[in-house]
Parts: sequence; structure tokens; C-alpha cells
Amino acid sequence: MTTGPFETRGPQVLDVPAQVTLYRWWEKQAGEQNVPLVSGLADDAVVPALSDCIYYEVLPGEAIDFLATSNGSDVHPLFGQRVAGTRVSEHASPVLVEGVLESYRACVDTKRPVFTIRNARDENQSPGEIHILRLPLSKSGRSVDAILAHFAIQPLAGPVEPAMMVRDGSTEDYALAVTICPGGPF
Repeated sequence: MTTGPFETRGPQVLDVPAQVTLYRWWEKQAGEQNVPLVSGLADDAVVPALSDCIYYEVLPGEAIDFLATSNGSDVHPLFGQRVAGTRVSEHASPVLVEGVLESYRACVDTKRPVFTIRNARDENQSPGEIHILRLPLSKSGRSVDAILAHFAIQPLAGPVEPAMMVRDGSTEDYALAVTICPGGPF
């Protein structure tokens, strides 16, 4: 089964502990309403993972772009700049911006989490993967008004320096891009 360009998989595709925690929180909240409320981000289960997250507001219209209104303290080194106050189209790698925007749009369109893995290299050419979990959120419980994106760097061969990996190090297409369906084992 696919959703747009994205295959659908269960949550077992997640292997970063903070992303598993965030997804479990999201799934529990989504069970109570269509889309979890933004106000739920104050939940004690979520707060420890927020340092690796960017909170995006869906810009009015056709969700063409997304505005980062806040970012955790551990995120800005990945981009080499503070991203709060910028749009995805401004802080994503220029050669990848359309694919990146497509992953955020899929999150809005399906009202489901979208998970991607991109191969990347740091400034020393050490290989790693960038795991990004995007969780749709709502101010009203009906429409997707915001997306919480969690970023994790996974080294593939030895240590990886995460500085600027998202902005300049990731020039390959997604190695994995999926919409996560509910339920299923981890």
C-alpha cells in the first residue's frame, strides 16, 4: 500500500528510542481524536525529546511551505544555523528542497506520521544516516496545523560530526520514505 510517493509501513520501522517514544505518544493521542493537539507537547513523555525537534506551522493556503517557529537546542548544529523563523524551503539543502517539502506535505495530506532516512556524509566524508520523524499536530483536533519533526543522526562507520549534515551533507535521495500506519509491534 502506498500514500502518494510514500510506502506505508508499521511503526517497527523506527529504531531511534526518542522517535519510538514520540510515535507512541502521538499514536495514543491520535486514538483519542483525529489529530493530536499541539497543546499535548507539554506532556512529560514528550519533553525530553524536544531538544532534537523543530516545530513547524503549516502556512495558510495549499501547504506549499512550512515555517519553523521553534527548534530544540540540539537541532541548529545540524543545519549550521538557527532555523526558527525560516521556512523549510530556506533551510533544507537546495538540491533536495522539493523532496523535503513533499515529505511534509504528505504528513499534512494523510494526517499520519512520515518517516524518512537519508544517507549523508559529514564534513570529513564520514557516512551516516539522517532519520527524520514528522508528526502531524492540530490546534483544533481536526486539521493539521503544525508538524513536529524529530532529527536523529545515526553513524554508519565510526563517529560522525553532525554539524551541517542536514544542510550540506545530505545530497542523496531518501533511502527510505514511509507513511506510518497505526498499531503493530516495535
